[in-house]
This record gives sequence, C-alpha cells and structure tokens, in this order.
Amino acid sequence: MVDAGKRCLETLGEHEVAYEGGSAKKVNTPIVVPTMELAGIRLEPTWRKGPFVLDCHLALALHELAPELKELGVSALRFSTIHDHRYVKRNGRKTNILSRHAIGLAMDIFEVRLHDGRVLKVKQSYADEEVLPAVERVFAGSERFRTPLTPGNDPKGHDDHFHIEARMPLRSTRTR
Repeated sequence: MVDAGKRCLETLGEHEVAYEGGSAKKVNTPIVVPTMELAGIRLEPTWRKGPFVLDCHLALALHELAPELKELGVSALRFSTIHDHRYVKRNGRKTNILSRHAIGLAMDIFEVRLHDGRVLKVKQSYADEEVLPAVERVFAGSERFRTPLTPGNDPKGHDDHFHIEARMPLRSTRTR
C-alpha cells in the first residue's frame, strides 16, 4: 500500500494537481487539495469547513473522471462527507468493518452544480433529471471507482445522495 501511495502521488504531480500532505488516522496516503478543484470540477462542501483530508487515490480518480463529468455539464460535486472515521452499517446495525470514508476513499455527493448555475439535489431531482443518472453511469462505468450507491440501486440507504468509492490499485511485488 505504501508503494501504491507513492505511485499515486507521483501521478498527481505529473497531472500538476496541487496538493499538500494531510494527516488522518487509517488513511493510506492522506492529502489535502487546497483549491478543492480537480481538472476543472470543484468539490464544494454542503456544510462542513475544510481542510478536507482524502486519500490520494480518491483525488486522482476524480481528476481522471473530471472530463467526462464536464461533458455532462457538471461544474461541481457538492458533498457532505469525505473522510470520517466510521463503520459500515448493515440492516441498520454497525459492523466492525471500517467504512471507505474512514480510509479517505469515499465521498457522499448530495448535489451537482451545472455550468449554467443550476444545482441538482439528488433527493429531489434524481428521477426527473437526465443529468444525475448520467453522472451515476460515469462513476459506475469507471474502473477507478467501485459501484456507486445511489437512489437507482439502493433507494433505502442512498435515496438522497451518491456514495462513491475510489479503488486503490495494488500491484503485487511477489513473483509466482
């Protein structure tokens, strides 16, 4: 995981993404993106104040997906949570499994801002707007992300937001 983090930081540097080192328990490669912008897509908090720590792999995955989101007219992803030390819930009960938020690889997106200034709230607009399901398909079709949890596939737990999780690509150093 250390090597994966080093590769990620090198790649962010090659893409000229400005970042600073961050600090967070359980996050493999914690960083802060001071501008909260990745390849022209703003990351806007809905209520918390930064700085926002995230794993390098989430930043890189969002950076790489930004052109596809911009093609849909997206200018900003409005989120409530990135890093938050919490556990996965199943059937309303907390498990002993760390959430992807706890390791800085997840983000909860409640709203999407478009280039024309409109803000689409997932809870109110998912069924009525073509853009939000298209955004969902962009994340679902990317190898950089796990299947997003959304009103489309988890209406009970994610009726008001998209939960996205970046993958951390690990290369084995062992030979067979």
